[in-house]
Amino acid sequence: MLSRVKNAITKINSLSKPNKLLILLLVAIIIVAVLISLDIIPKETVFPSSISPPKPEVEYEQQFKEFESEQQFKEFESEPLVYLESGACVGDNQEIPEGQCDENPECTAIGRQFNGCWHMLKGDEPDEGVRDTYKWGLFKKTAAGYESLV
Repeated sequence: MLSRVKNAITKINSLSKPNKLLILLLVAIIIVAVLISLDIIPKETVFPSSISPPKPEVEYEQQFKEFESEQQFKEFESEPLVYLESGACVGDNQEIPEGQCDENPECTAIGRQFNGCWHMLKGDEPDEGVRDTYKWGLFKKTAAGYESLV
């Protein structure tokens, strides 16, 4: 038996490098096949049934991601502009009474009525009714100042 092993090793050593690599590859494939057939290596490891990425085993990760995306969506939902309180009345003067809106943290916009009186508003987007009521001036408070919405 020992002489057969020595003869096999001698024959392998006499082969060229590509042939040695081919034999080594075949032996490795045979060893893997034997280990799979004996259930030492799970078949799913070598031959996956699907090519899709594995799903996380823990469900709360998916639930957290869904919750997080809902929160981000809610952050971007806009609220209509609504009356907050009365501001200054300036008559025909076109000056915007910025100071009053700046002092009120809830105030996000100011609108001028036909009589020259300004109202402080809160919300994000003006609807058609707000645009009609404040068509003489409607300004949204921004970090850079006031931006016209009409």
